[in-house]
Amino acid sequence: MAGFVRQNVLSGKDKAAMLFCELGSSVTGDMLKYFSTAELKKLRKHIERLGTWYDVYAENSVLEETARYGMMKRFLPADTIIRAEDNARAAVAEEHNPLKNINPDPEALANVLAMWLKEE
Repeated sequence: MAGFVRQNVLSGKDKAAMLFCELGSSVTGDMLKYFSTAELKKLRKHIERLGTWYDVYAENSVLEETARYGMMKRFLPADTIIRAEDNARAAVAEEHNPLKNINPDPEALANVLAMWLKEE
């Protein structure tokens, strides 16, 4: 069908791998204790498989989905998306992490990743 753009649909494992990489070691280090060995193996495998193929649109989609879920479940502040957008604009100008100053709950984020790792 002409005129349609094919979009890549991300698996839960791809989303988990992307988010884990985007969060950085200062956040993910606190999350590791909440994963089983099997979950960590899956995560590591998908991080390696993912490599750097994903683009900024996929990355933003995962971050936005996480933020919306986190706000709905109340483990992220209600202004998370606004703060992340402000941080992203600053990140473009200063090349720093757009997730800084969000201070997410490591256990809650680990639960999101674990949920995505279970998706087929």
